[in-house]
Amino acid sequence: WYVTHLWQQPLHEFMTCLRRHASLRELPEHTTYWVGALANNQHRLVDEVCNKPRKTSFCRALKLCTGLLLILDQDPLSRIWTCFEVSLAVEERNMSLAVEKRNKEKSG
Repeated sequence: WYVTHLWQQPLHEFMTCLRRHASLRELPEHTTYWVGALANNQHRLVDEVCNKPRKTSFCRALKLCTGLLLILDQDPLSRIWTCFEVSLAVEERNMSLAVEKRNKEKSG
């Protein structure tokens, strides 16, 4: 599964979404998720994110995945990359699309 989400999302919220997704879809324990923030070389982002979006590591990874998991935040479709990833998954790859709502934990 390819995950598109707000990179500023706290890790514990992100992991909760992944666990909920896997549980609801009854996915096997060995199910893998591709996460851009962790899979790109952060020291060479210029090489990872170029002016040809279809040549990026994001697109290469998306082509290898079973489906796309969109983790909702305040306004996920305001980010052009999210729109691009969803478009590729649905229109070009005819992939499964899953949506998880981000649960913000209230502090103190």
